[in-house]
Amino acid sequence: MKPFAHVQIVLVRPQHSGNIGATARSIVNHGLGDLILVDPPSFDPDRARWMAPHSRHAINESKIVSSISDAIAKSEYVIAATARNRKWDIPQCSIPMFIDVISQKRTCVLFGPEDSGLSNEDLKHAHAIMTFPTHAHQSLNLSQAVNILGAHCMASVPVEEEPIFPPPPKYITMRLQEEIIKRSMEVLDSSDYLVRRTPDKVYNQMIQMLGRCELTHEDTALIKGMVNKVYHTLRTRNTSKT
Repeated sequence: MKPFAHVQIVLVRPQHSGNIGATARSIVNHGLGDLILVDPPSFDPDRARWMAPHSRHAINESKIVSSISDAIAKSEYVIAATARNRKWDIPQCSIPMFIDVISQKRTCVLFGPEDSGLSNEDLKHAHAIMTFPTHAHQSLNLSQAVNILGAHCMASVPVEEEPIFPPPPKYITMRLQEEIIKRSMEVLDSSDYLVRRTPDKVYNQMIQMLGRCELTHEDTALIKGMVNKVYHTLRTRNTSKT
């Protein structure tokens, strides 16, 4: 069993099949979890397999989805890898913080397209961002970045000890987090709260808050019930006015 099967690598709109293959090799080398591809524009599995010696099974088992929401649905925490400074106030995740997170939660790490990186719309799904320290040129190849991440994962487990696998999920999944937030965004839109605000930024602020709360499933059911009640009440009132 892979020691870090609960750490999934998500490539968002990857452009080069060779990079996908090299990333798959990095994943296998370090015992990381699933390789998930979000809307790859021109994926050539044969080219990817050629770049993944002894790791072709990771290509064969990779998942292709149409959205980040689908990619992260079963995880509990999302970290976005980016080399660019962002205007949004998204917490920075250091390597030690990353190791602490993956010891407790099922985690997805997002990597953006080779030419532009993750967009602000992509980042709205992330609880935190991670930037790898470099000397001069900031941008790293996809597989290089995953290699760095995987090496730190492996180094976190003493050689003389067996890897400690994470316990079963106890926090709410990203699918549930995003269900709450999407309905909350509808409530905010109905109440004109989003006027002159950036919706993606507000969305991400709620992602961060839920990530800090460590909600149980009972908490989630209560919040969903509250938000749904407010939404339907507002919709009824707005309909009666028209």
